[in-house]
Amino acid sequence: AQALNKAIDDYLKKQGKTTGSGRRRKDDK
Repeated sequence: AQALNKAIDDYLKKQGKTTGSGRRRKDDK
């Protein structure tokens, strides 16, 4: 499910929103 979460994060980033945790993921660059 990690891959799915990352995909959701990328999608939210495109929307200019933050993740539910409010933290950046380790694999974020």
